[in-house]
Amino acid sequence: MSNATLTADLKPKTKLKLEKNTIKYAEKLRELEAKNSIIPFKDSNAVFRKLPGILFEYQKKFIEAALNSVYECLVWEKSRRIGATHALAAFAVLEASKGKNPKNFFYIGTSLPMARDFISSCAYWCKHFNVIAKTRDHPIIDKESENILVLRITFKSGKRIEALSSRPESMRGRQGHTLLDEAAFVTGLSEFLKACMAMQIWKCKVFILSTHNGVDNPFNQLCEEIRKGEKEYYLQRTTLREAVNQGLYERICLMEGIPHTLEEQRRWLEKLYHDAGDAATEEYDAIPKVTNPNAIFKPEMFQRVQKSELPTGWDCLLRFWDMAATDNKNSCYTVSSLDLANFLNSTISGAAINQYREKRELIEIRLRGDQTERLDVASLSSLAIPTSRGTSVPLAQIAHIEYRFEEGLIWHRNRLPTITVRGDIRSNLQPATVVAELSEPMAALREKLPNGYLIEVGGTVEESARGQKSVNAGMPFFLAVVMTLLMIQLRSMSRAFIVFLTAPLGIIGVVLFLLLFNKPFGFVAMLGTIALSGMIMRNSLILIDQIEQDIRAGESQWDAIINATVRRCRPIVLTALAAVLAMIPLSRSIFFGPMAVAIMGGLIVATLLTLFFLPALYAQWFKVKKNPHNL
Repeated sequence: MSNATLTADLKPKTKLKLEKNTIKYAEKLRELEAKNSIIPFKDSNAVFRKLPGILFEYQKKFIEAALNSVYECLVWEKSRRIGATHALAAFAVLEASKGKNPKNFFYIGTSLPMARDFISSCAYWCKHFNVIAKTRDHPIIDKESENILVLRITFKSGKRIEALSSRPESMRGRQGHTLLDEAAFVTGLSEFLKACMAMQIWKCKVFILSTHNGVDNPFNQLCEEIRKGEKEYYLQRTTLREAVNQGLYERICLMEGIPHTLEEQRRWLEKLYHDAGDAATEEYDAIPKVTNPNAIFKPEMFQRVQKSELPTGWDCLLRFWDMAATDNKNSCYTVSSLDLANFLNSTISGAAINQYREKRELIEIRLRGDQTERLDVASLSSLAIPTSRGTSVPLAQIAHIEYRFEEGLIWHRNRLPTITVRGDIRSNLQPATVVAELSEPMAALREKLPNGYLIEVGGTVEESARGQKSVNAGMPFFLAVVMTLLMIQLRSMSRAFIVFLTAPLGIIGVVLFLLLFNKPFGFVAMLGTIALSGMIMRNSLILIDQIEQDIRAGESQWDAIINATVRRCRPIVLTALAAVLAMIPLSRSIFFGPMAVAIMGGLIVATLLTLFFLPALYAQWFKVKKNPHNL
């Protein structure tokens, strides 16, 4: 073939700049190849052998999977700026220009600059492969939205490479390989996948490339489905550190004409991570950011709960790194796995070498690495590991380092790993009411759980039930003690029983005030009700004792009941009023509020009922008749 002919409708300055950059790039790469610093990719595929030695290993690995694998969809979760799209441009040129069964190639990005960059990369590969391309059209722009509609390169084979708009309808009626770039940032990713997957009918492949954009993003969910084996797609993950270890920074230094050293590489990488801050996890390590770890637990049954605020208790994701020593390289550099582990442990944690005595205290002396080596995880890959030959080798050359997130703290409940889901009720319902409404859906969910999994109710409902259980256990003893004290005081079983019957009168006021102030009847409110029963029986005891004193003084039973009630009315009311006023400050407390409200309501109502109910009960119990002279 002759040299590539591109009649590109570009501005002269843009075309000249593209050609100069291409020439400079090719010269630098030929210089790099002359130094034998790039390993040729070995593959039996004749087309793939045309790829030059300028691709990195991670780029070659993905293109090899595209050419030789049976996967119809290939997904690449990657770091930013590692040349993934540039490598796929080479594959696009080969597929569209080959002599046997060529295929169209469609690129879908999120912006016009991305589309132009991809077409420019394809133009570069056309020149490098010595491929004839007939035309590259003007970009067609939607005048209303100013979105790119199509950029096109047409080859001698009749096939073309097109950069399309980021709209699902742009894929309708087209046939060929499809590249969806930065899929995590495409609106309506599921609709795009539906349109692209239809092309698999004619053995066309779908490529999905992207950095991450949160764990809830459809792109990350697709990656997780592939890892779990739910989708039989090819998945490759490339971080910035992996790209740097395979020569990315060395290539940058070559293109910029600056010397390359491991120390400068480490500083450059540190600066990138420092400038990116928290975004470095997604941008460079290809790990989705956990913006809301509780979003995975949002069943529809929680319709009365603030769904956006469901803490699960697993909010302590910590960053870990796994290191796997490469055995074939260890033997070359004579570094055993044990020596490597000991050196890393002494560098990071430190190794005890001696002790220092300070009066009666022994202080351990530890030898460890510099603070930057211990605190900056990014510098681990360039850590110099000593070998048995007296030399040193970077850690990245003898081990593979991978960064991931793990649960730094796993909560246990009754010695079982537990996820605790908490929620705030957005209506005026009480927790016990909501739990009762959820009982049937939760029962159905329990039936679907595998063996070993439990769902239990916690929170205020559980604490209330636990407190109620403990109180119920001591209730018989409590009743026995109260009845004993009443009989000792009144010296009559019948009178003691009359006083005891007045205790439930407070429940009427407790229920009324709890409903009025919208307070739950929990454990604290129950304690207030028990204390309230004691207050009510005390007032009843005073009134009964006064009646008995008046009868012993010579008054008739009828007059004694009336006179005792009248004389004891003011002390009883004032005592109850003092207790009610004392509860007002506690009623505003979140914890003691239900108890205070229960005591206030129960005491007010029970005091009024006691002054009317107890005299009538006493008269009815002892069959007291009205005096004839009072008729």
